[in-house]
Amino acid sequence: MLCPYSISVTYGFTRSRAGRHLVDVTSKRLLTAVFACAEEDRVAVRSRHTRYGYPSARHSEDAVSKSDFDPESCYVFTKAGQLPLVPREPDDYIVWYQSELRALDSDDLEAEPKRLVGKAEWAIVKCSSAANDDEPLLDVFDAESQDMLAVYEVIIDPADGSFRPFEGWGDLLYFQGIDVEPEFDARDVCREFIDHVLRFSGSCCGAVFIFGVHDHPELRAAFVDRGFEKFQQVADMEFYILDLALKTPPLPPLARDRANVRELRARGGKKP
Repeated sequence: MLCPYSISVTYGFTRSRAGRHLVDVTSKRLLTAVFACAEEDRVAVRSRHTRYGYPSARHSEDAVSKSDFDPESCYVFTKAGQLPLVPREPDDYIVWYQSELRALDSDDLEAEPKRLVGKAEWAIVKCSSAANDDEPLLDVFDAESQDMLAVYEVIIDPADGSFRPFEGWGDLLYFQGIDVEPEFDARDVCREFIDHVLRFSGSCCGAVFIFGVHDHPELRAAFVDRGFEKFQQVADMEFYILDLALKTPPLPPLARDRANVRELRARGGKKP
């Protein structure tokens, strides 16, 4: 069940005693946070400037090894951004979500998951609702951010409003960023986070994320593991897409089933 939570820091920047620096990395004024902190070797697999934020976390004394990440013990807490009852501005057709992935500290399934594993920000662009209300898609994307305008220019054909990489048409799922705590394997956590968002984001026709020059390779590897393909590169931005209408089945088996799948493969596909 999705539960609300609140975040009170400015997104895009991880606070540390060593300070923070901002670098203008493209002509579109995309900002990347560059962190220099010897004491906090934080795995910021996605550090592009965005409008929400996640607080930094210190290494805990009881940090587990990277191999101890267990999806079965984790829960996701998601909060949707504020929207007006009736759309007033073009970017009101973009619904933003902040998700926290937390793990149980014990074997007690009734306990509240408190151990932070990672955080993600993602959005659903309600293209279908915008079209129904005669709101131009260019205005919707352009009113939000330079990143979203870049998505429009790469993904959408301005001649007819169709999606260049997708067979279908409808709403668009956009992954803004995933941030993983340093004691966990970033690639494993990102894969599970991507699965969760794909599973509960509704019936979008396609998904997209932008891999930047300052992003960690684990992030790109996780998206590729989940079927995303590179569609186009603009300057230092790599656009990866997933056609959700054509991907059948849309997701890999649930985590609890994967051990059985591996066991069957080891036996040569023979059931006991």
